[in-house]
Amino acid sequence: MINLPNRSYWLAEERRAESLRRLSQNLAWLGFCTGAFIAFVTELALEANLARTALDNRLFIAGMLAYLFAMVGLMLALFRAFRAPNF
Repeated sequence: MINLPNRSYWLAEERRAESLRRLSQNLAWLGFCTGAFIAFVTELALEANLARTALDNRLFIAGMLAYLFAMVGLMLALFRAFRAPNF
C-alpha cells in the first residue's frame, strides 16, 4: 500500500528498513507541521472570538505561507530521498 517511485528497488529487503524509516520520519514532520498549523489557527480564532473582533488576516496568511513552505520543503525532501537510483 506504499506508493513509491521504483518501489521494488526501495522496498527490497536490504533497503526496506531504511526506506520505511525515511518515510516514517517525513510523515512525522508532516503531522507535526499540520498539528502546529491547526493549533495556530485555533488560537487565532479563539482570540478573535474572545475579543469579539475579526480574525487577524495578516497573521493567518503568514501562518498559511509558513505551512505551505514547510509542505513544499517536505515534498522536496521526499523526492530527493526517493529519487531514481543510478544504475
